[in-house]
This record gives sequence, C-alpha cells and structure tokens, in this order.
Amino acid sequence: MQHAKIEMIDVSDIKFDKTNPNKMTDAQFEALKKNLMNPKIGNIRPVILNKDKRIIDGEHRVRAYGDLEIKSIPCVVLDLTKTEAKMQRQIQNKLHGEHDLEMDLKDYIIFENENLLKEFAELLGKPEDDFIKLLSKTDDEETTEVSFQATQHKCPKCGTKF
Repeated sequence: MQHAKIEMIDVSDIKFDKTNPNKMTDAQFEALKKNLMNPKIGNIRPVILNKDKRIIDGEHRVRAYGDLEIKSIPCVVLDLTKTEAKMQRQIQNKLHGEHDLEMDLKDYIIFENENLLKEFAELLGKPEDDFIKLLSKTDDEETTEVSFQATQHKCPKCGTKF
C-alpha cells in the first residue's frame, strides 16, 4: 500500500492527459480559480500525478494555477501503470457520492436566509437563478433537478481543448 506524500511540483513540469473525460464550463472554471484564491480555503486538495508527472486527478486545478501564474503546487506522485492511472482518474472523478436533492435544498434555504445564496452560486460558477428556481419548487410535489452539464473549453494561451 502506497502512502501519499505531498510534493511541491512546478506547474510547467506537469503533463496533461488529453483523454480526460471530465469537463467544466467557463463559468465553473472561473469559479474554480476564485475558489483557489480564497484566503480562507485556497487549495485543500493536492493534484494527483503519475511518476511521469502526467495528471491523474486535478487537470482543471492545474490549468487554473497556470492561468493564475502560480509556479509550483502541492501534488501527490504515484507509481501506477497507464491503465491503473486511467482507472484512478475515473474513480477520483466519480467517487464523490450522490447528492440528495432534499438535503441540498435544506442547505440552500440556509444560504438564502443568511444572504449567501448569490456567493454560493458564484463559487460554483452557476447562475443564482438556478437555485432560486429550485427553492421556489420546494412546495411542489415534483422537484426537478437543474442541468449541470459540462461543455468543452479551449485554453486561450495554448489552444488545448478540455
């Protein structure tokens, strides 16, 4: 069993995996950058790299750090085969649990009551109206989920699509 050791790695040394299926909207990417620069929280998750410094998990964070001109970032470096790295990428992208919409709504009500709903939406890169619509349907029997589908982006500096 490997134990994670955090290392500071130069962003310029990190390699991107062009087969990463995880996508993020422009608004989500801007929100990610804002979150990374939050003085109360900042980066609380190191990027996961393979021994060749190819990204396993954290591609969006690495791109954001590049945009923010941050030179080195905390990373965990693992010694995995290509296939093991792809499997770990899939696991890291998907193993976050499922959200219970009713429980989410209870949190959204708290955010709204404390005048934090707009900030919450901005930090997620989502329109505040999406959450207001959800909250307005809490009395309805049918609460529908707002679509959070990702779109493809292109890096303005290098032209890489992600």
